[in-house]
Parts: sequence; structure tokens; C-alpha cells
Amino acid sequence: MAGSFNQITTGKLHVGAIPSVNLTFSKLLPGLLTVNGPAYFGAVPAVGIDRATVAIGPPLTVQGLPFSLEVTGATNFIGAHTQVGTMTVLGAALKLSSDTSSSVKLNVGTCVESSSHITAGKNLTAEKISSGVEVKAPFGNFGVLSASNLKSFDIQHPTKEGMRLRYASLEGPEGGVYVRGRTKEKIIHLPDYWTGLVHEESITVSLTPIGKSCGSLHVKKIEDNKIYVSHQASDLEYFYHVFGERKDVDRLIVEYEGNGPEDLKKSPMKINADKERVIDRYTNLNPSIIELE
Repeated sequence: MAGSFNQITTGKLHVGAIPSVNLTFSKLLPGLLTVNGPAYFGAVPAVGIDRATVAIGPPLTVQGLPFSLEVTGATNFIGAHTQVGTMTVLGAALKLSSDTSSSVKLNVGTCVESSSHITAGKNLTAEKISSGVEVKAPFGNFGVLSASNLKSFDIQHPTKEGMRLRYASLEGPEGGVYVRGRTKEKIIHLPDYWTGLVHEESITVSLTPIGKSCGSLHVKKIEDNKIYVSHQASDLEYFYHVFGERKDVDRLIVEYEGNGPEDLKKSPMKINADKERVIDRYTNLNPSIIELE
């Protein structure tokens, strides 16, 4: 049937080969529209072949409306979702399948709760991220992971019912690693991978005798990934705590000019833990190191 109508009022409207009466799940709804073929709404350019079952464009005659589609209430996306353009999320978003974003994605909010995966491109900055099982970035690296205050974790208290336990992470001006333990041996064997992970000259050692004092307990030397310990006591057990600085990454820039983490790369003033000014390839063609007074 073909024709032109100013208005059609009907309980159910169907276009295509499959009668809408077969859609038994919709019997409780007061109205129903079914279209077997492609459906176009709004100013959708008719270019090439049909790309989707439903194509929605901006209003034809009404000026000043910014949206082609506005959905109020809960919305479910089941299946692959390809996003091309800017996406602004002002509330909760529940995704049951894959989500591919080809442009800018803006999430307005300060708290991510009970998330099993938190994924970022280069910079992840948040006031609060809680209950995240895994934080991931491309190639497993973040350019910057920053927090407005302390970097902490919050868990159920292990010994007091109805209480929480909140710890803050240890912070320092280096990419530091450590090993610790207790022994009676006079040689502490460091992990074999420290030879490729840690600057040997950065290693420091703390020794504490157990059960009795021992003023002669000391480090003789550090060599071949071993710490040689000496003392004059008999049958002495002691604690050890060994720190080192990683050598597989650039030294940490401790101070720099800027208003936020995004200014680190372009800052002309960068100072490392040794109070040296570092001029890198991003801000100066001469990659020298100038010692500050």
C-alpha cells in the first residue's frame, strides 16, 4: 500500500513480512512498531547501501536541537558497541559486552566503585578509585598514575567486625624495590633478577640482631649479587632489609614546573633525586645534566 497520510492512529503498526502478532513478549505494551527492513528517522543521508537496521539523524525542520537521539531511563547495549565521536557519560554505564571507542570518551564523575578492570590510555587521574581488581594501560605501563592526596587502599578489617582498615602506600623520590628477611648466614643472596633490575651502587642494607646486642654486626661488601655480613658473635640471628633503585626505567623526576601531571613532559625545569637539573630531548636539544647549586 502506498499513500500520503497526515496522521495515523493505531494500536500496532507493522511493516514487513513477519506479523507483529508473533512478538508475544510485547503483548503487555500499549503500542508496537515493527519494521523488518531498514528504518530511517530524521535527516539521515541516503549514501551507498544500508549500513544499519535503524539509522537515526538530526531533526529535519526544528533548529537548535543538538541531539539526534536522546534516551531517558535505563539503556542496555548487548553485543559489540563501536563509538565514533565524543561520548559523554553523566551517570552509571553498564556494559555487558565489548566496547570499542574510536574517539574521545569523557566520563564525568570522581569515583569508580566495584570495577573489575579499569583501563586508561596514558594518564589515569582520579580523586577516588575503590574496589578495582585490576588497573590496566596499553603495554602494562602508565605515563602517570597520580592522586590528589595519599595513594591508599581500603579493605574490610581482618580482626574487628564492622570496621575498615585503611593503609597508605610508601612514597619516595626513586623507583625503589626491596627484599627483607631473617637469617643466621653471613651471606645474603639477593634475587637473581636484581642484576638486571637494580643499580648495584644504589643498594643499602639495614641489619638488626635478634635476641642479643651485637655491635660488630656490619656489611663487609656487596658483590656478585650477594651481601657479605660479618660479626664477632656466636650463633647470631638477625633481620635484614635491603633497598635498591631500579635501573630498567629512567630516574624519577622529583620536581618540575607545571600545574598538573600533564605538564611533566613539557616542563623546562626537571630535578631528580640528586638535586640535578635534567634537560631532556622534549625541551632542549642538548641532553646534558647540569648540577644545581
